[in-house]
Amino acid sequence: MGELFQEGDLTTGKYLNLKHFIDDTFPSLHVEKLNLEEVVTAIELSLDTFGVLGGHPEPYIYDARIDLDKYVIDRLKIDTNRTCKSLKK
Repeated sequence: MGELFQEGDLTTGKYLNLKHFIDDTFPSLHVEKLNLEEVVTAIELSLDTFGVLGGHPEPYIYDARIDLDKYVIDRLKIDTNRTCKSLKK
């Protein structure tokens, strides 16, 4: 799912751990270029203490995973007070 992330959303301070993770993991990519699958995969691999990366993850990564869930929910919210343009016809 591309184009989900927007730079302004991550600079509000609401998703600090997610922003920290994205900045550390994808330093050369613009946040708008990331897709959801890349970020989920990177977080899950970072949390996998028995897999390829091994070791113990930094504590903030657990919170980054929670921030990611909250961010996706916030981005997918539908304003129920607005009617669909196609239904107005």
